[in-house]
This record gives sequence, C-alpha cells and structure tokens, in this order.
Amino acid sequence: MSFPRTNDKLVLMKLIKYFLFYKDFFKSTIIVLTNSGLVGLAFTLLDKPFCPAFILATCTQYLAFGVLVSIVSQYLQSKVRLAELDSLEPLSTILQCASCTTPNVTTFVPDQQERVEFVCDKCEGKNVVSINFTVARVTEFIEPIQVSQNIGNMIPTQQFKN
Repeated sequence: MSFPRTNDKLVLMKLIKYFLFYKDFFKSTIIVLTNSGLVGLAFTLLDKPFCPAFILATCTQYLAFGVLVSIVSQYLQSKVRLAELDSLEPLSTILQCASCTTPNVTTFVPDQQERVEFVCDKCEGKNVVSINFTVARVTEFIEPIQVSQNIGNMIPTQQFKN
C-alpha cells in the first residue's frame, strides 16, 4: 500500500478548493446551458436551426439575469440605506439665526442628502444649516525628549573673525 506524495495531496486540495469556490458559477452556467439546449432542441423540432436558437437563448438569459440582479441589488441597497438612516439618532445643537443672531435650539438627523433647515424663533426667518465634519488623528510622542539638555549640543559654536 503506497501513500500519495505530498505534492499530489496539495494539487488535490487546490482542486477541491477551486471547485468549491466556483461551485455557484459552475452550477448557474450548467443551468443556463441546459435551458439553452432545451430551447435549441425545441427549435430543432420546429425545423429551425439549433445554433442560432441556442446562442440567442444563452444571451437572453444572461441579459435577463444581469438586469434582474442589478434591480435587486439597487433595491437591497436602498433598503440598507433606509435602515441606516432609521438607526441614526437626531442631533440637538444651538445655532444662531443668520438674520438676527438669536440662538435657536435645532434638532436634526445628519443625513447627507437632505437639507437641514430651521425657522428662527424670534424673526421667523428661514435658515439653512451647513454641516462640515472634520476628522483628526490623535498623535502620540514616540519618545519624550529633554529640550533643555539637548539644545546646547545642537547649536554649532563657531567664532567669526571680522
């Protein structure tokens, strides 16, 4: 009884991994080709050529599924976006009116696509809020240095003659 060499095992494992990774692709391709073959066979029974019917059925299926996947993807992205917006908590802040500079308490949800407006309590003027978030990275010293000890060593001492 002989055991397979390690290279053979690696090749076998890579093939299995490759097959499992592309399993869905192979499965859907087999389904599309089977459907196209049945359409081609049906056209052959009607005394029409097989190849054009097969090619037309294959292209039609890929186009239809591409459009369907695109529509479903956009629908799911909009659902996720709505769920994210629902999970946002409203922010409250005190903003000054652009006309009369009276402070007003404003509550809004930070949505990038929606305009945030408020009406002043005093002058009843309409105001638009411009939101600008900035992010800064916190930095830390790598090693502390003693400035008073090192400053004398860093300055060159040369005497100039006039």
